[in-house]
Amino acid sequence: MASQLDVARLTALRDSFESGAVPRDIVAPAGASAADVARTKSSMRSQAGEQLAKLAAIVRQIE
Repeated sequence: MASQLDVARLTALRDSFESGAVPRDIVAPAGASAADVARTKSSMRSQAGEQLAKLAAIVRQIE
């Protein structure tokens, strides 16, 4: 189940970076508990925020 949640998290992250926005939701795999989905969403949002901050810093350096 953990690997399926990782795939869902990474897919949502990949899709969100194309638009430059923090992902809002994941496509939860069948059988995932609500707690596991909530934990995965929280992790995904944190990771997305960190990566967007890094990209913003790089853009500022270029400008």
